[in-house]
Amino acid sequence: MVRWITLAAMCLVALAACSGGAPDPRSDDSPTFGSVLVLADQDLRPMIEDQRRMFEATYEKAQVEVRYLPEAELTRAMLNDSVRAVFGTFRPGREQEAYFRTRNMTPFTEVVATDAIAVLVHPAGPDSLTLEALRELLSQGTLDGKSRPALFDATGSGVARGLVDSLFGGLAPSALRAAALDGPDAVVARVRDDSAAIGFLGFGL
Repeated sequence: MVRWITLAAMCLVALAACSGGAPDPRSDDSPTFGSVLVLADQDLRPMIEDQRRMFEATYEKAQVEVRYLPEAELTRAMLNDSVRAVFGTFRPGREQEAYFRTRNMTPFTEVVATDAIAVLVHPAGPDSLTLEALRELLSQGTLDGKSRPALFDATGSGVARGLVDSLFGGLAPSALRAAALDGPDAVVARVRDDSAAIGFLGFGL
């Protein structure tokens, strides 16, 4: 299950420095100078942090502030915040496009990487999992007739949406039989300690 990572840039424009007075790094910037805030899916944090550190090491006068959010919060914040770019594993849907039209804005999207969904199991857990088994787990909370907890890293996780798209054709069962924990580390710890648990996390490529 592979997902595209999309950069949605609402107004990715280099601003010329204003004449008179010292430049303000938050408004008078260029691609290699100044400060910028972007939003990103929290599942992409390891990948984006690597790129951010490399960029800032190369361009010492540039600073990138990244606000990481679960996908559901990210899509809401994309409409409410004044940000130049959003990194997510989705493309703006009809609701977002309609909103942008009311503001005379056209979001530009670009595929910059790919992301997969990692399935975590305890060493004493199942040796392999078929797609049909994952459908059973997420729709019924069981695997081979035995109850097993399915775990995500956050409420509104993009991983959950990706699984619904991949396994159920975008039509979610009446309720996913899964629990949201407090971040990826919590998912790893639970699977490590509970041989019945199965975790799902984003895995950047």
